[in-house]
Amino acid sequence: MEWAILDCLYVTSHSAFAAMRRRKTKEVSLGSDNSNAAQCKKEPNDKANCFDNNEDCCWSFGHKALVALLLIILHQLNRHVLYSMFENSKHFSHLSTMEREMAYRTEMGMYYSYFKTIAEADSALDGVLSLTRDRLTEYPFTINALQRFNLLPEILVGVQYRLYLQWCEIAGCFNRVCYRINRGPEMPPVTSCEGLGEPIYFYSHYVLELNSLLVPLTFLVCLLVTDSVGAGLVGAAAFFFNFGEATRVMWTPPLRESWAFPAIHAHLLIVTYLIRCEEGDKALERVSVSGGGDTRSSRRRRGVWRLVGVRVGLFLTTFYSLASWQFSHFNLSIFIIAMCGLHALQLISHSTFLNFLLPTTLGFASLLALMHENKMMLTSTMFTTIISAWILLMFQKQRNSPTESALYRIMAPFCVVLNSFILKSMITNLFNISDETHILNILKSKFSQFRDFHSMLYLCAKEFDFIGWDYVYATSKSTLLPIALMASFFVLLQALSLIFATGKHVEMGGLSFKASPSAANPRRAVALSAGHWLRNDGSAHHATEAVPHPPTLHSLVFPPPTSHPQLLSCRLSKLATARTVHFFVTLTLLAAMAFNGYAYVNSALRMQNEYSDYELEELLLWIKDNTNYDDSFAGSMSTMATIKLVTNRPIVNHPHYEDTEARERNKLVYSAFGRFTREQIHANMLRVHAQYLLLEVGWCWAKRAQGCSIAEAFDFEYPELSHREPTCLGMRDDPGPFKIVFSNADYLLLKV
Repeated sequence: MEWAILDCLYVTSHSAFAAMRRRKTKEVSLGSDNSNAAQCKKEPNDKANCFDNNEDCCWSFGHKALVALLLIILHQLNRHVLYSMFENSKHFSHLSTMEREMAYRTEMGMYYSYFKTIAEADSALDGVLSLTRDRLTEYPFTINALQRFNLLPEILVGVQYRLYLQWCEIAGCFNRVCYRINRGPEMPPVTSCEGLGEPIYFYSHYVLELNSLLVPLTFLVCLLVTDSVGAGLVGAAAFFFNFGEATRVMWTPPLRESWAFPAIHAHLLIVTYLIRCEEGDKALERVSVSGGGDTRSSRRRRGVWRLVGVRVGLFLTTFYSLASWQFSHFNLSIFIIAMCGLHALQLISHSTFLNFLLPTTLGFASLLALMHENKMMLTSTMFTTIISAWILLMFQKQRNSPTESALYRIMAPFCVVLNSFILKSMITNLFNISDETHILNILKSKFSQFRDFHSMLYLCAKEFDFIGWDYVYATSKSTLLPIALMASFFVLLQALSLIFATGKHVEMGGLSFKASPSAANPRRAVALSAGHWLRNDGSAHHATEAVPHPPTLHSLVFPPPTSHPQLLSCRLSKLATARTVHFFVTLTLLAAMAFNGYAYVNSALRMQNEYSDYELEELLLWIKDNTNYDDSFAGSMSTMATIKLVTNRPIVNHPHYEDTEARERNKLVYSAFGRFTREQIHANMLRVHAQYLLLEVGWCWAKRAQGCSIAEAFDFEYPELSHREPTCLGMRDDPGPFKIVFSNADYLLLKV
């Protein structure tokens, strides 16, 4: 589960309860003794919350310089860790080009092959056009890979790589160095090249550079919400000391989420800025106000340009994240639902919600037009959620009611969710689209006795298993999980008070006041928006990698003094005392996190591995030397991606599973690992037009967990065959209608 930003933002929701009443309430009672209540009045020149007045940030130059310096330090620190772990995981710099490509198994190899196509084409345009006529990925069919897969990162990086080479050629820069690597007496030496002139180096370093921005972005989000550098540091430290549960980019750079996470982080930052800093309608209203002199006019222009920048930023981050990862729409859908809840609670204005929803919708619509053959876009949850959000927006505009009942506040977001699922079901049935049925079957299998072949392929993978105690233990040691639960509890209490407290006196945290939704403040909206944005991608383990945001315990207990001027002036006799307490609590929390976090990071950096798979390398060299360019191959999805990447040979099945026909074709290929007869397997290979069938130890002969072999996956659909032995076990001795053309300790290649 992902503890997205909620953990570091409770202070804002808490402080906003006081801040939003500055115009409405003159008295604040502390504790239960009303006779000792203090009178807290707002100072006329209070600039502690300068964003509330839609003015430019009142941070001093020194404060901005400190923030900039910390951003640079955090970026360089995160960059060093990512690069070091990436290098140490494989000894990447000392691998040959083939070994580096072999290391990118499964869908990593498939996606990198498209970048390689653009990088090695006669021109960038020829490379991009060749992707629209791809005959290697789903032989014998020709597909438009640009519309079937999320290849925007490969196109952008491929074009930039070619521009980089042209610039180096003109400038005469040195972009690679090559040397000979001795691999021992049993393996021949290889040539290894380093530098950005190597395509795989350029590609891998590009995605690592993008992900090195995650910690600085987390720092900025926490800083925007709390106005506290300490809160930002604690948030960044919580991410950094839990990076093993937050990302896997250091081990698997080409995965789609590795490209999408920075964009989703940036999307959250922009939305936080939109709500926290400037409600869009006020920016436009300032333009229409006459008078004020040059300074006021300049501020109005900056407000308009700021709003334009927010809209453009939301459009680009929505478009890019969806174009980079097919599952980004789940994350963005829940964010839309959260914003619908804020709108229903009247925490954000109609104009602010519109300024969020419009560019998000345009970003989705633009990608839908470009990828019209991708049926997952049409049936995605984001498509139906956007429709439901627009319906809610128009409904609330028609009501034009200053207050809403508690029942409406609760039911509005739930109605959006319900309407989204109803629309999704209608579209799926109307157009007979079943590309996402395997996702529903996986969820059904995790919580019921339902089983089928496709769901079993996922359930046995660790990434899709339930979150185990090792995750709970690891995140508890670093204080992430306990603080996240604490923050969740407080934000839930605050949300409930907002729903049920209209017109009533509410007491929370020793503060008594009269609730008034009309006095809603953008700072509170940010907190609740982020609090609702807890993307939980089911119970999959990789949900913890989906842009986690860290806790800020000191913000829960001791909020920053400048964020809480009224409350602190009532609770503390001196502001200096509050700042001292705040400093020491921040320091204590950082020390507690670093106690285990430093050892965790240090042990990760000390890990030294070296990639080597001579059996696979031997197989690939044989294929390159002994087969034709149009010979097609069938086998496990992960190895097929490697064969396509390294040998440039056609494959009949691949790791991208979000297509009904591709899943059924893969099922026919995997019958080779089941209990079917040799003749049935041979007929299936002819049916998919495979000329070679590859069997491997990991899928056939090696022992797997109970119920996780391919043969056992087929048993749920063919129970009458469960008494047989898997056919592939005897293929080395009796291949039947096949012919053995290559074999080693790990692989058996059969001619169909």
